[in-house]
Amino acid sequence: MQHAETGCSCVRCRVPCAAKSSWVACHGRNGRDFSGEYVGDVVPIDKISTDRHRLDSYTEELAVAQNNLYAGYPWRFSHFRKTFGYANLPLDGIWLRAPYLHNGSVPTLRDLLNPSIQDPRTKDPIRPTVFYRGYDVFDQAKVGFVSDVNRFDDEGRSKDEPENPRKYFRFDTQVKPGGATPRDRNEGNSNVGHEGLEYGTTLSAQEKDAIVEYLKTF
Repeated sequence: MQHAETGCSCVRCRVPCAAKSSWVACHGRNGRDFSGEYVGDVVPIDKISTDRHRLDSYTEELAVAQNNLYAGYPWRFSHFRKTFGYANLPLDGIWLRAPYLHNGSVPTLRDLLNPSIQDPRTKDPIRPTVFYRGYDVFDQAKVGFVSDVNRFDDEGRSKDEPENPRKYFRFDTQVKPGGATPRDRNEGNSNVGHEGLEYGTTLSAQEKDAIVEYLKTF
């Protein structure tokens, strides 16, 4: 059965219609059709509930300063503005955009469909609190880059490539109030938000897997 909201057979791809309709409205129908009702709109931070440090770091004063750049020239900047949230972007090439969320705090698309805090009743998996960034080996199952802490040693080197001397960046999403600096406190690294029924985090594991398979085609 074809559904007008998506142009896709939900029986075939096993993606729940409600979840698909939500992302169609916010991000577009697929990797080529970006005609969703809310594509490009700014979602209030209180609704999406993601980390707000990046949002707060961009001030009215900075926007004014940017709009004064190149004054007197035809190419002068004029469209910078302070907003109250984050914009809905099209999802073309989403499979190659990891890590996810506005601060890069979720390593894979499959992890993004998990909640940030475990429900004690279900014990379902949650988003990784710590992972490695910078490795360029693609995770075809979860869609993102290999990042699991078990794949790296204590110094950040890949266990899969012992001959590779590079040390990768350990990204910690957990707030540490006692740190001396914002970086020590991991400010801006939180992986919360973009959660709930309309964001897919309450779906079954099978339904989440189906969404990831569908997003691979974008």
